[in-house]
Amino acid sequence: MNYINDRKILYVVPADYDDLIQKGVSNMILDRDEGGFFKSVLTLHPIARTNQKINISESNKIIQFGWKSRNRMLDRLFLTKIVGTIVLTFKLIFLPFKLKQINFTVVRATDPYLCGLIGLYISKILNIPLVVSIHSDYDKRYTLDGLKGSFGLIGSRRLGKKLEKFILNRCNKILPIRSYLSSNYIKDYNISKNKFEVFPHGINLKSYDKTPNIDIYQKFNINRKFKIFNFTGRMSRENYVYDILEIARKISLTNKDFFLMFVGGGKELEKLKNESKDITNIKCVGFQSRDNVINIQKQSYGSICLMGGFSLIEACAGQNPILSYDIEWHSELVKNNYSGFLVDEGDTNTLIKRIKFLLENESVSLKLGQNARKLIEERHEMSKTIKIKQNVYKRLLNE
Repeated sequence: MNYINDRKILYVVPADYDDLIQKGVSNMILDRDEGGFFKSVLTLHPIARTNQKINISESNKIIQFGWKSRNRMLDRLFLTKIVGTIVLTFKLIFLPFKLKQINFTVVRATDPYLCGLIGLYISKILNIPLVVSIHSDYDKRYTLDGLKGSFGLIGSRRLGKKLEKFILNRCNKILPIRSYLSSNYIKDYNISKNKFEVFPHGINLKSYDKTPNIDIYQKFNINRKFKIFNFTGRMSRENYVYDILEIARKISLTNKDFFLMFVGGGKELEKLKNESKDITNIKCVGFQSRDNVINIQKQSYGSICLMGGFSLIEACAGQNPILSYDIEWHSELVKNNYSGFLVDEGDTNTLIKRIKFLLENESVSLKLGQNARKLIEERHEMSKTIKIKQNVYKRLLNE
């Protein structure tokens, strides 16, 4: 049995630490000890831009592997990329042998693809269990945005799914963030449902209450006559950003108090900026600090979240009425006439009607936003999700 002061977890994450800082979410790494359940946390970023070792805290560290150097001209050469990739591969091959002395308790890979493969290799060398997170409906994302939204091996989604099946059949536990994500794997890959444990996202609601108030109207030079709606997330087709743009265009023709903020970065950001540059009711503000994002949500009149994961949870935490497509898990948090409105996928006309209704009924909008916050407090408040996750790990480790 592992006692509480002996447990150590190794995360394998497809991220770059500098990107996490830019997004303002690097502090969330500190939550990986699951409320002190793990004595120490080591996060491996195996496919990043640069080599780094970062001490987040005494018990929370990051190792990052990358192929880029400080010479930008050199980095542009194809040969440099090939050599860098070979070096990175050898680092990953020998890494588990260096980690043996740490006596990790469990490896957690945050996707069932490359991170899952690296996690599986490490778990076999160290002879410890591997758990794999499922954060999204990867097939749905592929349908919406191809390989930009999902994973393909050597450019092939079919090969990507073969890797996914290989990993999920060999890990010890599969941790979907929502229960519905399990069904296709159980059916398509013949995996026992007992292998799945729901691992819900948790959110620190205190950060929403303690964040210093920033006047969003003043900061982004928005006329106070407007009622702000926001989309906060990655600017990608899988998040239906062009449906949102269409909605905003049509509403702005008839409702002069409507204003939409696109908040976040992504591959479609520049195109969205270009297509909305002549519309005074729309503003694309790109990446924003965590404080800015929280204030945008808290000062918005509503959130348009047609496809949402953690971004949907954040929108509810900001006490916004939510407008979503009735897909994936949205119905768990978006309940018609209680916390917002669900409409059929692609039904932008009905969404426009719902937004206009909210614009004309401020007291209803306020009440729906309050109810959205209640749902988050009940289902995703950090202390509650930590207990769920601790119990999952206890069952895994037979404690």
